[in-house]
Amino acid sequence: MQDPRPDLDGQRVRTANAPEIWLVYGGRRHHVTTYEVYESLFGEADHIVDVETATIPVGPALGPGSGLIRAAGSDAIYLLARGVDGRALRHHVVDHDQLLAFRFRHDRITALPADALDRIPPGGPLGASRAERADADARALTGLAESLNPDRPTLLVVLDAPTAFAAAHAGHLQQSAARQVNALVGRVRGNILALSHGPDLAGAASVWLPLAEGAVARAAARLGIARLDILAASPEHDVAPAVRAAFSCPYDVTCLDHPGAGAAPSGLSEAVARADRLIACNEATAARLRDLLPGRAIHLGLDPEPSRPQAFRVHPARIDDDDPLRVLILGPLAPPARALVSRAAQTARAERRPVRFYWVGDDLLAAEGREPAAGCRELAAEGRDLTRLGPLAGLDLNLLVCTLRPHVAWFPLHPTDPYDALLSRAMLQGLPILASDSGAYPERLAGRAYSWILPAGTGAEAWVAFMLRLRETGLRLPDPAGPRERVPSFYPRAYLAWAAPEGEADPGARSPARAPGSSAREPACGS
Repeated sequence: MQDPRPDLDGQRVRTANAPEIWLVYGGRRHHVTTYEVYESLFGEADHIVDVETATIPVGPALGPGSGLIRAAGSDAIYLLARGVDGRALRHHVVDHDQLLAFRFRHDRITALPADALDRIPPGGPLGASRAERADADARALTGLAESLNPDRPTLLVVLDAPTAFAAAHAGHLQQSAARQVNALVGRVRGNILALSHGPDLAGAASVWLPLAEGAVARAAARLGIARLDILAASPEHDVAPAVRAAFSCPYDVTCLDHPGAGAAPSGLSEAVARADRLIACNEATAARLRDLLPGRAIHLGLDPEPSRPQAFRVHPARIDDDDPLRVLILGPLAPPARALVSRAAQTARAERRPVRFYWVGDDLLAAEGREPAAGCRELAAEGRDLTRLGPLAGLDLNLLVCTLRPHVAWFPLHPTDPYDALLSRAMLQGLPILASDSGAYPERLAGRAYSWILPAGTGAEAWVAFMLRLRETGLRLPDPAGPRERVPSFYPRAYLAWAAPEGEADPGARSPARAPGSSAREPACGS
């Protein structure tokens, strides 16, 4: 039995890619059964949140005839919830704040005779009064403050874009910072700010914005929030304005993606331009920001993961004379990558080249119920061109690497996210890596032993030719991109420079670069 989710009250939710839309109130989800019902309640199709709806208990559906009502001559507004069985309840929208929080339409409120409205049985109210909310907010913030170290300042990482990558990035930032500061993650849904110790926002303290004066403001001050880091997917737009107003402290903006090619300096959000620090997840984003803000310092933040995959020693598997080069491909294959891998595998087989391809990941086209393109069908033929080893979910990658002993992990196209967690997994296994000049691959692999970068757009035949050279030389090829200096680590020392005690050495000072392959940290499987 699922627990109610009052933190989602007022939200329209759905499971990703599912057609059903649900309205959450009373901690339960209520199915909006028809377009007519949806259109009578809401004036826009956005502001629908993708969540795991199965975790939210189900309440009565909002069937035909549901909508907003009031008694003639009265300002009190109700949600008329008419079930598919015809039974109806009226839920009082307690105040104008709640009307805004639910994003209900103001122009579709039906006036009924008072006696007709009184005959509709009452249901639970939608929302609490301002006084009740203020009391609940103060309690929630006080409880959260009591879980923090009062002798440390607090960093709040704000999910301005609630994507899977943003949540993972926030988790890494939080873990890497937690030894020196209190680290919280926050996300705004409508007028509600959820604050938690983790990016999944489990057990979050939820408060209304703007923060109420009095007890709520005093409880918020106890959090000791001294810095915000706003994870922004679109630097052209304003970022977390309500959170910035609530805490009035210096803030960083971490740009998860670069501004569009057509963006002009005047189109860059003023809030982004005025951030205390701008942090980019890869050099392409940093370069674009430098173009838009000449002379502005842009920090390159590449290594937030506390596991520090860049510090693991590379352990290349030996290539015997009769061994083919075993190439491991990690992660889902979108159509362009799928086509390129297919052509490379076909080329190696057709020309009897000693290169074998192994793929661990999901088939995006199959997951979407679509047929593969004409040039990609061979991927389904396990053991012919490419051996499929199953999905990544639940896989013991270390066991696979120890068993298969791949010679190289191949990342042929642009990463699926700005930082690419799959590259981190390959680095943690100590695998040699062959990647394209895209995303953050060049920066993350700079100075790393047994790592090679080929130009973006390299064709399948050229990839196979380079793999053959790797096999012939026993992986002793220089990087075609030339020597590249390792980017100084930004996390956590420079990132937390604002929290360093006075008189401490500059936390942003460059640390001596570790020589490639010199780390004492090793994966569980040796060479």
